[in-house]
Amino acid sequence: MPRKPKVNADDGETETENGGQYHPPNMVEAKKIHDLEIKPGLAVIATKKGDIAEPYKKIKDDCHCPRLILNFLVALDNMEEHKRDHHLLALREGLLAYKLFMPSDMVTKAKGEDGQEVVPTKDRDNAPLAALAEEMAEEDISAESEKSD
Repeated sequence: MPRKPKVNADDGETETENGGQYHPPNMVEAKKIHDLEIKPGLAVIATKKGDIAEPYKKIKDDCHCPRLILNFLVALDNMEEHKRDHHLLALREGLLAYKLFMPSDMVTKAKGEDGQEVVPTKDRDNAPLAALAEEMAEEDISAESEKSD
């Protein structure tokens, strides 16, 4: 007999036990709500604790986004770059070690997104070594032009 998925009241999932429609998380909208409505509320949390309850409810009900995941992503976004790199590497390695993978489904296959990395990778915007290499190349060119004069 197949196991029923665990239901957590705070995970953003609104699927009913009798086979309701699944709503994927809308992280872009959740981030927008967090940055515009929750973040300012957190600054004055001691006096305005109730002000952030409604935006979190919108994230859960409208965006179907688990609060734990949103908080984790916000924490990553606020970290220094080297710490974020370490956390992302640890997350990736942990997912592999625990054999936690995204299941393939018809929707992602139809979009051509099946098989993508869980933690996306890209080159740094301000790669310090690239900038240093560029400076060194400019110095070499100027030194050579001075010798030829």
